[in-house]
Amino acid sequence: MIISEERWATVTVIESERGPETKLFDDFNCQVNYEVENPNHTVLARWSHSHATREWFRTEEAHFVASPSIRSPMGSGFAAFASPDEAESLLAETDGESMAFGAAWQRMGYSGAPVDSSKEAANGP
Repeated sequence: MIISEERWATVTVIESERGPETKLFDDFNCQVNYEVENPNHTVLARWSHSHATREWFRTEEAHFVASPSIRSPMGSGFAAFASPDEAESLLAETDGESMAFGAAWQRMGYSGAPVDSSKEAANGP
């Protein structure tokens, strides 16, 4: 997968026969869709780039801003931030809505809770 803008990038680490396997996505909705379409995969960890700093952090800890005016690569309208303070500027600029990971997952149209990735791959992608 080619990442057009790293500030939108996300990663899901899954368990495979060869060990941890990294799946790279260019938008949060691609990550969610992949996991929903592959329910038999064991999710070890999820990572996101902070929209503000481009630093990796755990997706489950994200503070998402959602707005139709956010132009993400695949049109999800979601931006992930590592802290509420980071999210404030875009939140005000877009008149968006702030939400946690589980709420963002459901906003993508999936009623079930995301798989717990408590086996986390501790070092990031």
